[in-house]
Amino acid sequence: MRSVVLIKQVPDSDDSRDLDPGGRMLRTGGKQVLDEIGERALELVLGHREATRSGEVVAMAMGPSGARDAVRSALAMGADRGVHLCDEQWAGADQIRTARVLAAAVRREEPDLVVAGRASSDGAGGVVPALVAHLLGWPVLSDLASVDLGEGEVTGTRLTDLGTVSLRVLLPAVITITDQLPEGRPPTLRGVLGARRKRLTTTDAADLGIGGPDPRTVVLSFERRRRRAAGVKVTDDGTAAARLATFLADRRLI
Repeated sequence: MRSVVLIKQVPDSDDSRDLDPGGRMLRTGGKQVLDEIGERALELVLGHREATRSGEVVAMAMGPSGARDAVRSALAMGADRGVHLCDEQWAGADQIRTARVLAAAVRREEPDLVVAGRASSDGAGGVVPALVAHLLGWPVLSDLASVDLGEGEVTGTRLTDLGTVSLRVLLPAVITITDQLPEGRPPTLRGVLGARRKRLTTTDAADLGIGGPDPRTVVLSFERRRRRAAGVKVTDDGTAAARLATFLADRRLI
């Protein structure tokens, strides 16, 4: 089974994040890393490849030149090949344009399965994998909390407010996973050294025949999250319990 894992380079969550005047996340100056949910998606297919001793895992990322490092990280984890989709014409591409580029690149790979995280930790849009599936004409199973990769099919479960839903889809298909799946394995020294010898292909707009952004969605405005006001500090002078009860009652919490 050939699997394509859609990964993304994102700002490190330990660093501060900020937006430019157009509402897009700034990706310069801070540390950039492979998104953690992408590591979990990789772990899923790497584990299946090891269990079956067969198959190929292709890590694919779209982004500026620095996103190549995220693909290298995926290769160090164990992916067999990497594909980096990079072109200045795609800078600032919206989710629809991003999905078109990814779908065109995926189609070239002729995989049995496409795996992605449910949403990236920076944009958190959560719609690109479903758009890719639509463009490919494939079914999609989203938000899977558990996954079993079988012969010609994928089964899994999705957690909802009403309970657990069991799902099944025939391949080829696109699936997205949640952080209920196991964490990605840390790269070993052997993996890091071996990644240098693995094939990493860079594909641009001319290769895919898909040009500039041509956005279907436009950010009209955005508002920064307001900082939380400081809470009320209660010193217990014998009336703390009564004051706490009043505080909760005033807010209809009791």
